[in-house]
Amino acid sequence: MSSSTMGSSHTTSQGANRRWLRGALVAALCSGVSLTALSTAALAQDDPSAAKPADDSTVVVVTGVRASQLKSVSIKRKAIAQVDAISSEDIGKLPDVTIADSLQRVGGVQIRRDAGEGSSVNIRGLAQTITLFNGEQYLSSGNIGQAQANFLDVPSQLLNSVVVYKSTDPATPLAGLSGTIDLQTHRPFNFKPGLTLTGAVEGQRGNITKDNDWNANMLASWRNDRVGVLATVASSKSNLGDNYSGYGGGVFSENDWGQGIPQDYISPHGFEIYNRAIERKRLGANLSFEAKLGEGWTLIAEAFYTQLEEHDRKVGLNISNRWDGAVFGTWVTPTEHTDTGLTDGNGTPWWNVSQYNLDTQWLNSFTVNRTNTSQSTNYNLELNYDNGGKFTMESRFIGAVAHRLSMNGQVQGDLSNWQYNAAEPTRFTLFRDANDRTRGTFYPASICAKYPAAQRSNGITGSEGGCYLNPNPGGYGYNPQLHVDTNDSTLAFSGFDDVMLGVGGLGAGATTADYMKNLDSYKVAAYSSEGNNDARSDLNVARVDGHYRFDSKLFGLFTKLDGGVRLSDRTVSIEQFHLFSNFYGGTGVQMNGDPVAQAGCAAQWKAIDVVMNNPICSAGEFVPSADPAAAPGATVFQGYTVNRPTALDEHNPVIFVTGLGGKTASGIPGFWAVDPKAFDNEEAFMKSVFGGAQRVSVPGQSYDVELKEDSAFLSGEFETGIFSGNVGVHVINTKLRVRQTLTDPTAVPYGDDNFDDGDTVSERSYTDVLPSLNLNADVTENFKLRFAASKTMQPLDLGNYGGGVSIATHDNQLLNRKAKQPKQKTQ
Repeated sequence: MSSSTMGSSHTTSQGANRRWLRGALVAALCSGVSLTALSTAALAQDDPSAAKPADDSTVVVVTGVRASQLKSVSIKRKAIAQVDAISSEDIGKLPDVTIADSLQRVGGVQIRRDAGEGSSVNIRGLAQTITLFNGEQYLSSGNIGQAQANFLDVPSQLLNSVVVYKSTDPATPLAGLSGTIDLQTHRPFNFKPGLTLTGAVEGQRGNITKDNDWNANMLASWRNDRVGVLATVASSKSNLGDNYSGYGGGVFSENDWGQGIPQDYISPHGFEIYNRAIERKRLGANLSFEAKLGEGWTLIAEAFYTQLEEHDRKVGLNISNRWDGAVFGTWVTPTEHTDTGLTDGNGTPWWNVSQYNLDTQWLNSFTVNRTNTSQSTNYNLELNYDNGGKFTMESRFIGAVAHRLSMNGQVQGDLSNWQYNAAEPTRFTLFRDANDRTRGTFYPASICAKYPAAQRSNGITGSEGGCYLNPNPGGYGYNPQLHVDTNDSTLAFSGFDDVMLGVGGLGAGATTADYMKNLDSYKVAAYSSEGNNDARSDLNVARVDGHYRFDSKLFGLFTKLDGGVRLSDRTVSIEQFHLFSNFYGGTGVQMNGDPVAQAGCAAQWKAIDVVMNNPICSAGEFVPSADPAAAPGATVFQGYTVNRPTALDEHNPVIFVTGLGGKTASGIPGFWAVDPKAFDNEEAFMKSVFGGAQRVSVPGQSYDVELKEDSAFLSGEFETGIFSGNVGVHVINTKLRVRQTLTDPTAVPYGDDNFDDGDTVSERSYTDVLPSLNLNADVTENFKLRFAASKTMQPLDLGNYGGGVSIATHDNQLLNRKAKQPKQKTQ
């Protein structure tokens, strides 16, 4: 658990709170392993065609984890470049979910965890890595446009070994700036002749999510002396939970908003407290075929498939100022602070506030579900030649496709009645006409007919029969007066049990907690689906390599020459979009008096505070003017409100949330919220509720990139005395073609997007010459020195070529420094 006084961010994770239940199959497979000795060790799955020993000889067969360690050491010792490796026994027998979890065991490799599971990988602290698949480029849905490796969707059980290159080997097709990771799968001729079956099952249960999870994998291989086929499949389901309590939105100084108060102190937009559960379903499969065609020719064909479905579900409470700069000076009032002894540029002293009174402008439950569905397939076809002579060669064709769709769905359940309260001039209200405070949310006659006449806020009828409705008669009518204490690692909230100052739908004497536990006090403030992302990529590679080993050293130095050519074509298409739905088609009139088109007007935010009065697309009616200076009989246009008064459970299954915050927050009473599983398929939900869900692209973040790389390499292996190594050069010609969508300055109505202003296409070509040297010195039989030098090129993340410029400002924040002065009660 971590905590920060100034940041007030507190999290806990159930990652360490698991109970592992190994299946009986695992025990059966692991039993009977003997590690008698290590000298002259032979791996159990090494070449089975080797000559059998004489009857009186002793054979020590090393299997299991120790065998895999010997194999990894052997790979590292024999490699000319600087490499590290892990083999299948490491991956299969350790409790690793993704291959990134296994890679963390390699020296110099750092991984980032996402909800407790390994995802992205750095080598020696740098993210610019290249991922290979059996020695060629790998395309993953986790890093469609990124350079950094992301293995969240790659089950560790599908791989035979992983080699990490920390220096450049000229024979590898690509090299990352920080290193290269080569994922190597199982192949039939890694196993003995005949049929080989192996598998494992494990189970777990989280003490926060209360869900049963599982992980299962199976490998089947058959071969004879000439032909082999292998299939591997791994599938898993996991639920990982944690809690959050801390600031929500931005964090600013009071004086950042021009308040002119005599102190500076941190004033957040609000506080968010939520429970989070991430559900992941993985499926991975590998199919491999090998055939010895005779006279040194070998054919290899394989397909590697991964699929990941992830739901990131959050249910929580928002306590905020509704992102309203006008109330920054009033919504939080410090009640305990420490004088830091610091001042800002104007000489205003800085306070470190540890307790606030909150004039809560907005108290609502919220539900968010970010769903990521992804899949990738990598195909490899090889035709290799090796008849035991001086010359060998490999030719291969690579094809890969990857797709990732990220969708967001959210809903807010508001407890306010949204009506005007003269006693609270800063209170957020939907009744905004200063000349007539009975005018709030306005709807067509067809919607008005769905509600009792008593819910109408006045007797006004629009030109088409529309009416004004009270949006939430059951909600509270006065801002909740709450308190928060940030002194300890747990945020402590209070004030929920105090009687509210104003009278709302529950009558006199009701507390904030009473409203929170009453389902009828909630109305939907907004539905939305924004920040969605659809990413697709294709990769095609053709490559031929040749090798020639000399009987006697060339120039008295070189023992082998390697060379090859490679052609690759990679395309990436990214679309960022929001989901809009149409409202009021053929209903009412526009601002100019014309009928509303049959399509109506589209809105991103299906919200109670969005009014369709934008000149680009409007829908509403004309009502009598409330202006006392207006001529008798004058009318004004009144736009319809997008979201009608909607009970929280009208379209959604709801849950009653208790124990919010776990160990990170205290004092929060139970409340109602929408079950986040309602948005597992967000597009289908929007269609079912609003009749449609159309994509509206974000122009600056929608683009296509095509990257072509034509390359050739030549290298030589050398030996002289105690020294050995290789020296080579790699020449890469790169062609880039980028299509970017331009952003029109005109904003799309009822959303946070702008119109598409067409496309621009850019092209560029450049060539890199990349020399490399690997030098090894065998000082003794058991002591080796290595040296490497190289020039390396790696393309940027493709989003840096195609994404638009995004400009934002950032206020300097006070460092969390505590002066050695006593805390003071603020008057």
